[in-house]
Amino acid sequence: MEKELNIINEKNKLINYIATSFDTAVQLYYKDRFDILAGKIKTLLQDLTKNKFGKIDEEYIKQIITNSINTPNASLKYCIYLTAIFALYELLQQELPYVHLPLIIDDPFVLMDEDAMGEFTKTLQLWAENRQVIVFTHNSNIKKMYAVTEL
Repeated sequence: MEKELNIINEKNKLINYIATSFDTAVQLYYKDRFDILAGKIKTLLQDLTKNKFGKIDEEYIKQIITNSINTPNASLKYCIYLTAIFALYELLQQELPYVHLPLIIDDPFVLMDEDAMGEFTKTLQLWAENRQVIVFTHNSNIKKMYAVTEL
């Protein structure tokens, strides 16, 4: 009986070790992906805003995304969330290269002035060359710039 209990105990130790190792691997995987995401957001943010907000590092972006800090600049926070959509899309496309996902954005023009809208629509046009881009907006000026389908 003691031998069987020892075998069961050893099996439990092995199962716990495997489970702990798996949990650690998953945490490292997601931490790595979050680091990559923050890096992509940083690059896209600099491209989209032409460094309007100065140098912003990945750690600051992570803090904004996780709500660890609250930035007084609503425009910056908005731009980070908007570029996060693009960055997530890029990350998903790298993970699933054979799945052609559309890029869907809900009303990205809310906090943009005319100049920012012009710059952003140029970015959208570049993205639309290689993928389907769907933008939902209430901004009637967009209809004048592009071929649109009203729903």
